[in-house]
Amino acid sequence: MADSVILFNNDIVPLSAVSDKEIFDPSDQNMLFFPNGRLKRFVKNNKAYLALFDQKVISNGEPKFRGYFLENNFWDFNKDNIRRNATETDRRYLNFPFEYNYPLNYHPSQNRIVIAYKDLVLEPDGNNSSNLKIDVKYKFFNYEDIKQIIETVDFEKPNNADINHLYLSINSSLVPYYFFIINKQILGANKQLRDLTTGEIDELLEIVQVFNIIISDVDLINYLTTKGIMEAFNVHLNLPNRYNTIPFGEIDPKYHNIYNEEYFARFRLKLIEFRYWLLRYKQNYNDINIDELTIAILNIFPVDELASLSYDFKIKAMDLILGKRSGWTNFFSSPTLNLKEEEAIVKIVRSVYREIQGTPNYQEINMFLKFLNSVSSNPNVTKESLTYYEILYRKITDPTLFGDDGRGQKGQFVHAVYGLWLESEYNPAHSDQVIATNALTKFKYTTYRADYDYEVTHKFHEEAAPLLLNYRSEKVLLWYSDNYNFKFYGHKIVALDTVTDTVAGYYNIYQPIALAATNHDDTIIKMPIKGISNVNSPNNAQFVNNCIPIFYLQYVDDLGDYSDAKQVIGTVANVALFFTGIGEIASLRYLRYFSVLKNIGTGLSSAEELLLWKAVGSLTSLAQVLSSAASLIYQIATDSCAIYYNNDLPPAEGTPEFEKYNFCQDVNKWLFALELVSLSADALSRRLLKRASQRMLKSMPADVAASLPNAERQLLNELADIAEDINKFLNELSDYPNVRDHISALKLTDEKKAYEFAFDFKGNKIALQEFNSDITLIDEWDEIEFLLVYKKEINFLKSYKRIKNDSVLLGHIHNGEATLTRKQRPIQSGGGFYNDANVSGYHNLDKIKNPPPGPGEISFKGQPKYSNPLDLNASYQQGKIERNMYDKIDDITNKPWSKKANTPPNSPLHPDHLKVKDYTYNVFWPKNYSTKRINEEMAYAYTTININAPITKVNKEGIISNLYSGKATDGHVIHFQYYDGNIRSGTLKSIYPANF
Repeated sequence: MADSVILFNNDIVPLSAVSDKEIFDPSDQNMLFFPNGRLKRFVKNNKAYLALFDQKVISNGEPKFRGYFLENNFWDFNKDNIRRNATETDRRYLNFPFEYNYPLNYHPSQNRIVIAYKDLVLEPDGNNSSNLKIDVKYKFFNYEDIKQIIETVDFEKPNNADINHLYLSINSSLVPYYFFIINKQILGANKQLRDLTTGEIDELLEIVQVFNIIISDVDLINYLTTKGIMEAFNVHLNLPNRYNTIPFGEIDPKYHNIYNEEYFARFRLKLIEFRYWLLRYKQNYNDINIDELTIAILNIFPVDELASLSYDFKIKAMDLILGKRSGWTNFFSSPTLNLKEEEAIVKIVRSVYREIQGTPNYQEINMFLKFLNSVSSNPNVTKESLTYYEILYRKITDPTLFGDDGRGQKGQFVHAVYGLWLESEYNPAHSDQVIATNALTKFKYTTYRADYDYEVTHKFHEEAAPLLLNYRSEKVLLWYSDNYNFKFYGHKIVALDTVTDTVAGYYNIYQPIALAATNHDDTIIKMPIKGISNVNSPNNAQFVNNCIPIFYLQYVDDLGDYSDAKQVIGTVANVALFFTGIGEIASLRYLRYFSVLKNIGTGLSSAEELLLWKAVGSLTSLAQVLSSAASLIYQIATDSCAIYYNNDLPPAEGTPEFEKYNFCQDVNKWLFALELVSLSADALSRRLLKRASQRMLKSMPADVAASLPNAERQLLNELADIAEDINKFLNELSDYPNVRDHISALKLTDEKKAYEFAFDFKGNKIALQEFNSDITLIDEWDEIEFLLVYKKEINFLKSYKRIKNDSVLLGHIHNGEATLTRKQRPIQSGGGFYNDANVSGYHNLDKIKNPPPGPGEISFKGQPKYSNPLDLNASYQQGKIERNMYDKIDDITNKPWSKKANTPPNSPLHPDHLKVKDYTYNVFWPKNYSTKRINEEMAYAYTTININAPITKVNKEGIISNLYSGKATDGHVIHFQYYDGNIRSGTLKSIYPANF
């Protein structure tokens, strides 16, 4: 005889189809059932399968059953989403790998069909106490008795007298835990306590069942105790003693903020995962890699609960993870369990913070920070003399798209350490005044840099630690350039000045420093400080309020240097063109599968709805409507836009497909804009979403527009209505009539451009006054093509106008100048006349002529030196230029020269005097800089000139005076030479990159 079971979709299959057994065993822990008796988990051929339900699709008030698939993949795609703090099952894996090779009508009469259900019961033990037991209720049916009612049958249908029972005893230590949690109740959304639902009690049943298996396994408990990691389970099961001061029925904020319905749902999943991972080691637990086991246990519990563990346990756990058998050369991921070292490490760091009677445990925080900055003595951790912090900083990686925003694992690690630093003895702005007062005494500061006498001693002073670093970071498109690098040096971090190629200072990794005022837009993530404007004389209060630990600055700087934005810069540059309407890129089509877009097809969860709505900000009114609209647009892209996604070229203009293609293209832009909002939630991304909404609505076919529900149509109109923003801006321009009239006229011809101007300068009274005084500056704003991030800076626009309108200066810079002067040779040198040639200017490789220049023109003779030989196109190049004077008009006689063989030697027409040439070595702008880009870079560098620091330079003509320097956006020094010393009103003679 063989038994059968009922799957959740009401199919009846032989037990052997879903198990390695043919006869039902009620004690089999590899089979779990729903309350209605259907199978929800089983193991076949050592592969575990789970029933999957789609919470997004509701049928008759219940989530829709989607099928059975591999449990491993369930855990893979059901990880905690760090960004949204929500647990979602990824719908990409709905391919239902479980298959059974039996026809649905295969039900031999001798087969019994089993319906099973588990319950938790409390039975008296005869000693005035009770035992907790799991009651496995089950009943067998014949197929003929059940086939007519298969869709409605559940456990309550059978006659109770015929029910079989199997009681599984529960360890007595779990009884207080179980009843404590039930009696504590759940804090609902209305801030009222409520009883646990049937489903939540069922979750708790499985939690108790798994715990019972774990603590009943003597060998496992002995192993965990010997290794010193049983504490994590003991602390959790000790809930009744940790939270016993507030009676049942009253809200306990500390308890209910952690132990809510979401906690138990996640905890159940992770505990079951852990239990089945252990099964493969049951024969010998010593086969478990201790680092994997530690990570597995840490990943069961949330950070707030791990905080209750002892300090010694946390340090031991970190050492166990770092001291793995492989020497910790790479992170790993178990094929049967999502063991992530990065996640576990970050959890440990975050869990160090805990409160004792409402006060942070400052002692443990300080101890832990000192531990991180200590050199590991564990030979399995590292063979080098590295601190724990350096090891972790090097190893923890960040998966990023357009650079990190602090949410990747490395970002979480650094931010967790920074959070501890804020509460530590090292923070001079600590809330505890005693700690704050003593903080700076723990570090040594100097009034000099490490390189103050390097030219004499050729050594850097390792005790040097200036209080303030003139750190500058600037962003151009998605590139970040700065003037410092930061390297580990034992227990310290060294600040390297990349401009002078010297060391500025040596700092304890927790040492606070102050920075010059930093534009938050010019660092890859926002700095937690404002920066100091008067860098030459900051007072103590300014320093305290603007200090930052050097390790955090290192992280921000490294992200700018090595962010993924540089690795995908080709795509990113195209994205910029994509939104300006200049370009179109097929590679954006894969964006349908980004983080938000993978979920909006079936609707976002309530948590995602709320977070996306917050990201969009005031542009919409209802989170649910935004989610619904996103889902509708996604469905259009998925179901109706194959013509766009599957074709590289648009259909012929005028064909019926052409309109649809354009609309689908705008749909894709809208989805990408929505994704950017979800990733960055900043003003720029919101502007892109509004602009994309306007384009999409304009190209939307009438039938599609008519099919949109009223609420969704109203929302899209709300997103797209930039005209309202422009009108609001115009109403604020009463004090700037010239600007108001100009933008009013611009609105009629180019609404998009008018909106962009309003976006850039709304509320900027200083800039608006400058525009009102010189309305042509708006034209300069419109012309900026490359340094878009500086378009909002009025000084940059004024500098651009000054340089752009100086045609003589630009001719000198881009095309070069060559002159020929007739001079008299001294008598002692033979007398007579000679032609003196001079060549200057010419710093633009974009102007190199091809084919080579003709007689009398400047020629380029190659690049003997590069600032970056690995990237010649982006490199500043030192090149030789020269000018031959053959067949050239004489600058003195204004007559053509000609070669005459019999001309007297002292004649200016002698051939020897015709072969005159001059050369010089110039530094050229990078080859991939267009003339327009060079003009913008010179304008930016002009805004950075230090007018109080003229420089002197010597060349073959002698001493060059009236020379000043600024910096391009990449930090390269740019020289500005004047005809006179009046830098404010004087005439510029030349602008050129400095030697390198």
